[in-house]
Amino acid sequence: MSYQPKSYRKFLAGSVSAAMVATTFGAVNPVNVQTADAAEAFPDVDNDYWASGSIQRLADQGVISGYKDGTYRPGEEINRGQVAAMLVAAFDLDVDENAEPPFEDLNPESYFTPYAAAVKEADLIKGRENNTQFAAGMDLSREQMATILVRAFDLEARDDVDADVGDIDKAHESHRSNIEILAQYDITNTADGNFRPKETVTRAQFAAFLDRAMQVDKEVDTSVSSVTAVDNTTVEVGFDGDVEAAVAEDFTFDPELAVLDAEVISPSDSEENQDAEGSVVRLTTEEQTEDEEYTLSYQGETTGQTFTGVAAEPAVVVEDISAVSTTSFEIDVDGELDEDLDEAAVEELLDVAVVNGDDEETALDVTGVEISEDRETITVEHADDDLEGTAGTLVVNEFEYDFDYESIEVDSVEATTTSIRSEADQQLEFTVNGFRNLSIDTLEEAGYEVEFLYSSEDDVFDEDAREQGIIDASELEESFSYAVEITDEDGNTVTSEDVTVDVNDAGEVTEVTEVGLFDGEDRWENDYVTSANQGNEIQAVAGLNFFGEEISEEIGVTVESVTSSDASIAYYDNEDGLQINGEGEVTLTVQFEGIEEPVELDLEVVADQELTSIEEDGTTEKFAIDSEGNVSGELEATLLDQYGENWEGNDDISVTVTGENDFEEKATISADAGNVSVDFDDLEGDDDSDIIDEPGEYSVSFEDDNGNALGTVDVEFVELQLDEVDNFTLSADPESVDLYEDEDTDFEVTIGAIFDEIDLEDGDVEEALAALEGDIQLSTSDEEVVSIDGGSETEVDAETLDFTVSGESEGTATITLEQEEGDFTTALASVEVEVENSTPQITDLTLADEEQPVEVTEDTNGEWSVVDPTQLASSNVEEINNEDMIASVDFSANDEAAIITITDEYGGETFVVDAEDITSSQ
Repeated sequence: MSYQPKSYRKFLAGSVSAAMVATTFGAVNPVNVQTADAAEAFPDVDNDYWASGSIQRLADQGVISGYKDGTYRPGEEINRGQVAAMLVAAFDLDVDENAEPPFEDLNPESYFTPYAAAVKEADLIKGRENNTQFAAGMDLSREQMATILVRAFDLEARDDVDADVGDIDKAHESHRSNIEILAQYDITNTADGNFRPKETVTRAQFAAFLDRAMQVDKEVDTSVSSVTAVDNTTVEVGFDGDVEAAVAEDFTFDPELAVLDAEVISPSDSEENQDAEGSVVRLTTEEQTEDEEYTLSYQGETTGQTFTGVAAEPAVVVEDISAVSTTSFEIDVDGELDEDLDEAAVEELLDVAVVNGDDEETALDVTGVEISEDRETITVEHADDDLEGTAGTLVVNEFEYDFDYESIEVDSVEATTTSIRSEADQQLEFTVNGFRNLSIDTLEEAGYEVEFLYSSEDDVFDEDAREQGIIDASELEESFSYAVEITDEDGNTVTSEDVTVDVNDAGEVTEVTEVGLFDGEDRWENDYVTSANQGNEIQAVAGLNFFGEEISEEIGVTVESVTSSDASIAYYDNEDGLQINGEGEVTLTVQFEGIEEPVELDLEVVADQELTSIEEDGTTEKFAIDSEGNVSGELEATLLDQYGENWEGNDDISVTVTGENDFEEKATISADAGNVSVDFDDLEGDDDSDIIDEPGEYSVSFEDDNGNALGTVDVEFVELQLDEVDNFTLSADPESVDLYEDEDTDFEVTIGAIFDEIDLEDGDVEEALAALEGDIQLSTSDEEVVSIDGGSETEVDAETLDFTVSGESEGTATITLEQEEGDFTTALASVEVEVENSTPQITDLTLADEEQPVEVTEDTNGEWSVVDPTQLASSNVEEINNEDMIASVDFSANDEAAIITITDEYGGETFVVDAEDITSSQ
């Protein structure tokens, strides 16, 4: 099936389409709730019940179902989890019973996890707290329901219908437009014109709202919105709505441009129409005429959409191919490559494959391309697909080159290594016949002998060096030369020319690539300096060794000299560091000892820092204030200089608080290292009274000690109602522990609470907990993974917010804050923690010294033990010890062997090693 936009896909479910009305965007009359016999479905819904029609229709379509006793319970409040289940049924969404929890407060065993995953994937319901919490048990308010329905059904505001909602101002600002959209479609239509946004939704009310929303028809708009040439033979056509299938004959152009194929694609698969509202159709055309303007007609009618023909991509025409090695080849092109083509573009234009003797074709993965200066040849690397030992045909852009790397006939040999590291096991290389990198083993199997010849008789050029070309260069202090001699079975030899090899230390910097300014160990990261940088030192921070490898630690080079392009602005003194004289741009050329090439450091010297603003200027903060005028939290502000950097002074800052009715109070606070904290409870005006002691909207303005404005933060103080917090939260520190690596495998779990999007302080959280009915407890989903007080749960005292839970074994567990009221348990918050166990599993056990058996001894109880476990070795651990790793030891005198069993924690395997009984000697 072709891609469908969300607005169309959602209506594919038969239960939805069957209920659609015919008029596009027409006003939907309120459902006649008296026409259906609800008693057929639920005994507690009478036929004359106001919502019986909606309930029966949704039951018939399988959208809703009742409880186990057969009742619907229309008057009960509906929660977010039940709403998710109904939307899954309404839109016929796929439900994965094994879905991963999409929100932090769900776990794999949660009943609502599959439904939450389905509605989140379909973008029908968003989570709370920055989309992290699902809150399945939370009741749904009417304003929240409005937003869910508008999002789910893609309802858009209408220009042709007014929305008359009398109490719209009582709704939260984020929901108001959605409530008005429901009114425009007559999905809500109350007798008094009020919506009652804060009231919770009952199961009957949601059934009626959902039923009405499902009857809103949205005709798909298939008008053409755009036409774009992707390349010389590809055109993409964007539609405002859905197109299920595309036929080439439906698309014609003026002047004539033959359409060879048409395909519906997803906007995400289009480079030109990523943000398309509807479908995208990709057309394959004959070659376009460059700069020709084409007009599109669709299904015989002109669309008015045009595009300009583009030129064909430049091609790479292969004239000849020659082998460079068995992992690379060189292409001679016909003429010169287009100047606009770089290596990446050329690589895209190369179609490279190998055809073997059975005519089987395999694509060859090109790993690198290099263009010659005259742009007439291309060198192609394919090191990941070495052709050594094979024969076949190399096909490049339809040009064929036959190769045979199966047979070996040595005509010449070349020594190719010119530099090695001053380390052990350095391999000298050679090629055969100018391009084949044959191994010594391969040559010997073909009947050849290989010998490396050296210019020196030093001991370093031992048997390995002569036979294998492997050098221990850590003993070499200077260069040497070598040649390679290959002898066939008849005694005929070919010998390479001598090649000089330089020995280089891989840790030695030969080129400095980056320098920086430092104040002690602190690097100056900005692209400008001020007089505050006086005395900063220049240091190398990155470089390359002889092999072109980057070195960024322990550069170990010393500044030799520094010259300035303009000493009147700044210069550098080797003893006193950077010297600032003025303002402007200057270049310091730095020469390091032992480094040939200097490095340039460009600096812009600017005026000294001045306190100019606060980082939070123009933002809005919200705080809770209780009945006694106490404010929860403090307003934090960061002082900035004119360059946007932190001002680190300890200045006095003037704070002016303004509000309604010309309210204005001033106070003075002190900055601490450029950070300002406004504690409204301690903020006092000129008459020593609290500036803020009641809810409302205020502005807090900051000025420096000279009266210069620094910025303003709008602050809203909301009346705190601790019995109506939005939700509680749980956090864990850390979020994971390792039973092997961590000395402490406990988690510190903390209870928090949010009211009107405000994180409450500890005292307020404690009062909010105390206001809850029933018992509060903390539980773990798996006490074998994480335990609480040694078990699965613990009671929560309203005065305690921090708890310690213990990691016990590897796995993941969910810690949940629960409220118990009678037989009902409600999850208030949860957090997932992970216990890891990186304990190495001992899979091998040998003697540390092969010639020394492990010493064992027997005590008076007949139990054997290893005297010195460091006599044992394993590839899995650094050192064996008796206490943690060895569970038991037995000794076989006849076999002179110890049978050692490892503890379960370290794998539990049993090993046999040579042993010696030294009991009698102790």
